[in-house]
Amino acid sequence: MTFDEIIRSRRSIRAYTDEVPDNRLITAMLESASFAPSPSHSQPVRFILIENQDLKNNLQCMLEEGRDRLIRMIEEKGLGKTPKNLVRAYYRFAEFLVRAPLLFAVGTLAVRSFSDRLIEAGVLDENPKGFWDADISTGLALSSFMLKATELGLGTCVLTAPFVFIPELSRKIHPEIRVTCFVTVGYPGETPRALNRISAEDLCLIA
Repeated sequence: MTFDEIIRSRRSIRAYTDEVPDNRLITAMLESASFAPSPSHSQPVRFILIENQDLKNNLQCMLEEGRDRLIRMIEEKGLGKTPKNLVRAYYRFAEFLVRAPLLFAVGTLAVRSFSDRLIEAGVLDENPKGFWDADISTGLALSSFMLKATELGLGTCVLTAPFVFIPELSRKIHPEIRVTCFVTVGYPGETPRALNRISAEDLCLIA
């Protein structure tokens, strides 16, 4: 495929075949992610492959408990059916993750940024960007990772919904990584339709 074909054929895949992708394919995806830019070439992004079945089972249980907790809260507050339906719908965007052939948690190491150096030098009182640098680094690495997957015939899907249902989820995954999302990987078991995209003219604003 050409680069444009890869970009246009990528889909968010939530149903997979049972076949587990070969390690060589995953290594190729990770190598592509490693070439993504990062502030001051800090390379803070890490992909945590979750293979432990007990951890996957715990994730499933915590997702269900989180869903039920939110529904009970909605009932106690008398908020009606619509919020319940929203919670259940959002849960469906999360619950498939433990059934995917491969599951990664994605996040960043704590690195000393350029803003940190300015704070240490007394130029700034605090980092005006917060976690922006880390989050942008994660997005850039994920983009390379997912587009390489598409080229290799694999499907992926990024998930942030679990963080709504599971408090302090990052700490439950890894003590040293600030986990901000999950990404599932496998051979597609579905062919989602192409979604409408805004035009280049609408995407670009003039200041």
